Amino acid sequence: MNKKTDSPSFGKQVFSCFAIYTLSMSIGAGSGFSGVSIPQVASKEEGFDMTDEEISWFASLQTFATIPTCMVGGFLGEYLGRRMACYFISPLFLTGFLCIALSPDIYMLFFGRILGGLAIGLGSSPAGVYVTEITTPEWRTTFGGGLSAFYMVGMVLVFTIGKWVHWRVLAGCCTVFPVLSMILLFFIPESPSWLVTQGRLMEARKALQWLRGADFDISEEFDKLEKSFQVTRVNQDKVAEKGLKGFIRKVEDFFLKLTRPDVFKPLLLMTFLMFFQQFTGVSTISYYAVSIMEKSGSSLDKYTATIIYGFIRLLSTFMGALLLRRFARRPLLILTSLSVALGMALMGASAFLARDKSDTEEVTGFLGYLPLISVNIVAVSYQLGLGPICWSYAAELYPVDIRAALSGFSNCMVNLYIFLTIKTFPTMQSSLTPWGCYWFYSCIAVCAAIFGATILPETKGKSLAEVSEYFYVCCAWGKEKGEGHEKVAILSDDAHDMTSDSFIYKEHKTEANHTHASNGNVWMGKDQETVILRQADDLLKVEMRYKRRSVELTELEKSVKRKTLELSQLDAVLQQKEKELQQKEENLRRRSAPIVQLEELDDLLLQL
Repeated sequence: MNKKTDSPSFGKQVFSCFAIYTLSMSIGAGSGFSGVSIPQVASKEEGFDMTDEEISWFASLQTFATIPTCMVGGFLGEYLGRRMACYFISPLFLTGFLCIALSPDIYMLFFGRILGGLAIGLGSSPAGVYVTEITTPEWRTTFGGGLSAFYMVGMVLVFTIGKWVHWRVLAGCCTVFPVLSMILLFFIPESPSWLVTQGRLMEARKALQWLRGADFDISEEFDKLEKSFQVTRVNQDKVAEKGLKGFIRKVEDFFLKLTRPDVFKPLLLMTFLMFFQQFTGVSTISYYAVSIMEKSGSSLDKYTATIIYGFIRLLSTFMGALLLRRFARRPLLILTSLSVALGMALMGASAFLARDKSDTEEVTGFLGYLPLISVNIVAVSYQLGLGPICWSYAAELYPVDIRAALSGFSNCMVNLYIFLTIKTFPTMQSSLTPWGCYWFYSCIAVCAAIFGATILPETKGKSLAEVSEYFYVCCAWGKEKGEGHEKVAILSDDAHDMTSDSFIYKEHKTEANHTHASNGNVWMGKDQETVILRQADDLLKVEMRYKRRSVELTELEKSVKRKTLELSQLDAVLQQKEKELQQKEENLRRRSAPIVQLEELDDLLLQL
């Protein structure tokens, strides 16, 4: 009999996650491919003699194709399974890179970029969910951060290889990543959590045992998964009974939730924050890296400068994760936004100072290294704060009951902003001049810092309940702010009639003011009529508050009824489990009865 170990297998987790990381490398390779290949693809000698408009489409089509599919990937992972969804997405990457490598014209080139974008949108969600579900809690954050790290690894590898090979050969080299994905995904199991939700408990146990190691006792962890299956089965039965009515009700509940202050206010904040994040122009550096180095007057080889930029951004990815754990969100966002603004301003200055230099004239001295210094200031600043903080806010600002849907919407918005930034970059450079374009991005970064300093709340160290309460009372003025406090009070456990108290306070205050004014001979004629109209207006507002409270309480009552029904169904499941345990105990008792009888017989023989 094998001796059980106290710790799960770390190597199996590394191997399974690395199979998923190869997908991240495919995504990074697709993003970096345009950055290093545009000078060759757009040239008449080695490519297709592309115009600025065609170059912008070549760079941005991949992101454009990601927009409609980034939310579909989650449903694909639920239907096929996390591993199987990733397995079927890998051929899309493979076909996309092959279309680029073998493209006879510009249309096949664009088609390959579209396939890559579709694969990114479909694969991002299942890949992240798989890593989260198969890893142990103590390593979950670390392995989750590996998705971003290997994205940058793929980009850096493309930057490095692209310096020495033709762009068609580079596209062929990129096919290694999806081929490696398909090979490795064949040897890892499906997510045990997903298998449990499908009722495939034996397969889930085998998968979990493989992931944790043959000598690790998975009984406790699998029992938790099995209990979650019971709850899931109850919920699925409940949804199946409701049918179309249940779906319509879910849609109605979703749109009703969008009217809550703790939903629409964070949604607006995240929409603006993501806008500022992407329109600082950071994504243009990755998608137009070599061209930017070439036009900014760098004295260093443009491909070498691009490789250095990729390596520094990769190292900054790890540093950013550490800073987020130690420092507050807002100060880090403000500081890094201002740093991005500085980097973009220096890039503009570099392009402005090199405007009169010819293509053959070499820029020497500090000015020759200024473009490389500038892009690396932008890269480090973005990875240390402005980039990861936005996604941290998405996880912390959105309420739990609607977080998945809002996160998917934010993902769509980010891809839309990236597409617009990449697509408009050549146009902005021609209309605003290159230095004017960079200074525009610098101004957007300053606006991001102002936004963080004035509007964005601090979430580090606060519970989800405190964050939700903040949005009920923030962004309101005067009496409306009081209404927010009343709503928080209604929904809290120690709720009391704050509206009535506040109205009585207003009434007494008005009476006191009226008495004081009467003694002073102030309230006369129209003034007295104005006071009466104000009191009537206050009464109407109080009435509206009561109506809103009534609606909120009705919705709260419905929610409590639904929760009560779920608890009763869960109680039925627990009772069934208790009966099964009693039955097992009785069976054990029956099996032990003959042993007891033999012991009594031995005692009688000894007495004789």
